[in-house]
Amino acid sequence: AIHYIGVNRCGCDDILPPSSCALCQDGSFPSDPGFALANNTACVEWAALIWDEQNPEVCSTFQQYAGRYCGCNTDEDEAVCRICGDELLPFPDLYPTIGDQDCGLIELEANFDKTLCESYQDTYRGDC
Repeated sequence: AIHYIGVNRCGCDDILPPSSCALCQDGSFPSDPGFALANNTACVEWAALIWDEQNPEVCSTFQQYAGRYCGCNTDEDEAVCRICGDELLPFPDLYPTIGDQDCGLIELEANFDKTLCESYQDTYRGDC
C-alpha cells in the first residue's frame, strides 16, 4: 500500500529493493495480500516479515506454507504439511478447542518441525 502510494502519488520509481526472500517463489507480489493467514497476520505482512530472511530453508518453508494461501504461483513441495491433508485450511484464523494458537499458526509450526505434522493432523484436523 505504501509502495503504491509512493509510485502513484509521489512519483517514486516503481522499483522494489532486492529481496533475500520473497513470499512468492517467482518474486511477484502476493495476489491476495490482505488474506489473514496465521496469527491474524495478512499475507502482505508476512511478506514484509520475511523480506530480509537470509536462511534459505526458513525462506523456502514460508514460501511453501504461505504461497498458495496468498495467491502465489507456488510449486509446492510434497514435504509441506497441511493439517487438512492435501487441502488448505478453510479458516486459518480459527482457534481449535484445544491450545492457544489459531489453525494457521499450528500449521506453520508443523512446517518448521516436520516431526509434528502427523500428530498435528490427527489432533487438529477436526477443529481446523
